[in-house]
Amino acid sequence: MSIDPDAQFSLTGYQGNHINLFDKDRAEPGWYNGSGQTSPDGAFCSSELIEVFEEDTVEFGAALATQGWHMVIYNEQQQQIGDCTLSKGLTVLDTVDDQTVLISYTVPANVWYVRLICDARYKDTYLVTVNQPFTVADFIDLFNLTVQADEKETPAVKTDSELYGTTAL
Repeated sequence: MSIDPDAQFSLTGYQGNHINLFDKDRAEPGWYNGSGQTSPDGAFCSSELIEVFEEDTVEFGAALATQGWHMVIYNEQQQQIGDCTLSKGLTVLDTVDDQTVLISYTVPANVWYVRLICDARYKDTYLVTVNQPFTVADFIDLFNLTVQADEKETPAVKTDSELYGTTAL
């Protein structure tokens, strides 16, 4: 299953309109392990499959820099063909605070779908875009975050209606 375009939210206020491909209300609890099965772990959640094309750039975050892997990749038949980590396929774009980073992935020819895995604590402030770059300043402004490098408090976020407005059609 790929993401329903009606479930994507338009994000306005920086670099034009952006689409957040991570729908926190449809995220699955747990994460996908190396054999393609969901590992029921309440500490993580996984996105639905997101369709991508060769040379697309997927940007996402904020993600824990210490997390094992952040993305699972799939072929045209939606069969898992691998996973991506910060040491295998993913690039850190920038640092949000002392624990979290923004990450980028350039899609190779054999990948047709991706699934992102995020720490459940960051589910409300997780942004996934394809070919729509964003900076740390954009991210912080978008989610109205208070970032303090020396504290581990949960950031304050805008309400869904303040953040997403209406769904894109």
